[in-house]
Amino acid sequence: MSKKNLINTGSQNSHNTTTLISRIYPLLLIFVIGMIIYSNSFDCTFHLDDFNSIIENEAIRNIRDVNAIWNYLNRRFVTYYSFALNYHFHQLEVFGYHLVNVLIHSGASCFVWWLFILILSTPVMRREKISRHKSLIALGGSLLFLTHPIQTQAVTYIVQRLASLAALFYFASLCFYMKARLSKKKRITTLFFAGSALMAFLGMFSKETVFTLPFAVLLFELGFFRSGSPKEILKNKKILPFIIFPLLFTLIIPILMDFNFSNVFGAASSDRLGEPPLTFTVYLLTQFKVFVTYIRLLFVPIHQNVDYDFPASRSFFELPTISSFFLLAAIFITAVWLFPKRKLVSIGIIWFFLTLSVEAVKPLGNVIFEHRLYLPMFGFSVFFVSMIYHIVFKRYSKAGLLLMAGLICVTSFLTYRRNRVWKDEISLWSDAVRKSPDKARPHNNLGIVLSHKGKAEKAIVEFREALSIYPGYLGARKNLGTTLRSLGRYEEAINEYREVLRVNPNEITAYINLGVALSQIGKNDEAVREFRNAIRIKPDYAKAYNNLGTVLLNLGKVEEAISEYRMALRLNPDYTNAYINLGDALYNLGKFDDAVKAYRSALRIDPGNAEAYYNQGRAYFRGGNEEEAIIHFKNALKINPYFRDVHIGLASCYQTMGKASEAEFHLSEYKRLMKESSQIK
Repeated sequence: MSKKNLINTGSQNSHNTTTLISRIYPLLLIFVIGMIIYSNSFDCTFHLDDFNSIIENEAIRNIRDVNAIWNYLNRRFVTYYSFALNYHFHQLEVFGYHLVNVLIHSGASCFVWWLFILILSTPVMRREKISRHKSLIALGGSLLFLTHPIQTQAVTYIVQRLASLAALFYFASLCFYMKARLSKKKRITTLFFAGSALMAFLGMFSKETVFTLPFAVLLFELGFFRSGSPKEILKNKKILPFIIFPLLFTLIIPILMDFNFSNVFGAASSDRLGEPPLTFTVYLLTQFKVFVTYIRLLFVPIHQNVDYDFPASRSFFELPTISSFFLLAAIFITAVWLFPKRKLVSIGIIWFFLTLSVEAVKPLGNVIFEHRLYLPMFGFSVFFVSMIYHIVFKRYSKAGLLLMAGLICVTSFLTYRRNRVWKDEISLWSDAVRKSPDKARPHNNLGIVLSHKGKAEKAIVEFREALSIYPGYLGARKNLGTTLRSLGRYEEAINEYREVLRVNPNEITAYINLGVALSQIGKNDEAVREFRNAIRIKPDYAKAYNNLGTVLLNLGKVEEAISEYRMALRLNPDYTNAYINLGDALYNLGKFDDAVKAYRSALRIDPGNAEAYYNQGRAYFRGGNEEEAIIHFKNALKINPYFRDVHIGLASCYQTMGKASEAEFHLSEYKRLMKESSQIK
């Protein structure tokens, strides 16, 4: 081999290495920055729909039970299966869920970077000067997508993985489609087309927003491949499969939704309580204002809010509505006008409208939610970096780079700061109350959180504020009653429950809470009546039978109580408290063996229930089996070392067995815990 060949070979290797590094470092940078700006989100608590979709969702408890996950919400199966995987490995530890969300967001940002590269490599864009800087443009656009604070709701709010995961598949499908279109090798084209179809399929089962994917493909064909008019595109046998196959996938969503016109054109209850329902027309008119607010948030991402106080538009001729319509029309017409000469700017704007369209048509109770901007954010990134290039970078490259770098620093800071608001429910709803002071729901939700945190007096203030905004807010009134009851203010609580029932005589939980409050002040006969009212309205309500049994037990009607507990268990065989209560009733009758069986059933369902172990120990002791009693008392202490009464049980066992020193030790432990408890204020 000649020296010249050796030099050429070395140069080629060096070039390949440089190319590889240039391809990898942006992706590494995206993941590093993503981890940094979302590092303070990893311990943020569950919020809102996280509770029913994850914490209380029995369908995701077993990753092998695919059928249960499918039946829960088949059209979002992929996302809910990802929650099942999280639960399998992390149970309810939030770190794992947040880590996956951040990785999905970073992965979506990587596909955004690749999509920029591919767009700027198309036949149309290769002729533009901007394509010479495609590496910088792609990096700037993807980092803007990654760091913009509007993305925090789709990333830090765990259940909104629905939005980010669907977008990841959306971008992946488009990237594979673009790669297939740009490739000249049939095998590679086929491979990437298959990948595009697979990503589209997965996306369709992640969230319904992927419905617009075929139209995005059509938009790219018109904009980047000189494919002619839509009619000419549909006649092109090489292009047609790229349109037809994703279009066929869009039929999946209507089928899974049991599509009918009432689903799309029906009304939804407004999140601004007390207002008329949101009809299709009202919702659509309101979206004109919402779109303008979204645009403001993209350009000026301040005053973000989890629960906007956004009034509905009841007429097209309301000034905010008609002015928003004409502003949006002007923006869209400008995008069409710019299409022939400023493709990126134009397509960025059209993308925004296209990808927002799905959730702007079907009436939803919440007219505005920030996570709906996750996919449209790509359009804003395309528009914004293109404008920076044409206005600044094209003439003053260093100034353009500094401007973009400064912007990324600002958005990163704002994202990090916004994540602090999602830290826990108190910080989130306190922020919402500050920004929506005249909306009832944030006050009620903050009150619920404060009540759960033991701040009952502050919770009462929030519930009363919610009721002053909307006196018909029955949820806030029930919550107020429950909080008053926790403070021992039973008569006030009873008045609140009675007011709920005056407005809605069929409110089941109000009967239950009223019955509990009455039993707590010794009015057991009245409590029985309220529980029976609940059963009359809902005969299969297990909790009502369980509570009725407890009141009957208080009245000394043990046999009747046992009958009610057994009915509760027939309706809900996994009702732990009903088994414990049944055991207590059997214990009172001296049926200690039967009581042990009931407690054992409770422990089968909830192995970490200290009360069940303690009660089982009592039953064994009364049945004359001290050794078994000791085992179960000690199990209760393992679960709850501060369970004072267990020490009395152990002392009784050891005293019966003639072990005085052990009995004395547990009596002293009981006294110690009593003393410590009395010192806690």
